[in-house]
Amino acid sequence: MADLDDLKEHAKYCRYILYKIDEVANGFRVRVKAGSYGFDGIVKKEDFDAILAWLEQIDAKMVKGSVSDDVFFV
Repeated sequence: MADLDDLKEHAKYCRYILYKIDEVANGFRVRVKAGSYGFDGIVKKEDFDAILAWLEQIDAKMVKGSVSDDVFFV
């Protein structure tokens, strides 16, 4: 998970870190965005627990959904 390790280093300097988690057949799809960098990958349960602990430790915010700007106030 070198990409995720690089993102963790970059996240130290970011104000907002966002993440989204989806359960898939072979583990969890984890998407993390810190500044203009991001990670999108499928991880196994044992790696997922460590990633979730890190996200909670740095007070990252979970994205529950998204809406296009065009329809946000419709």
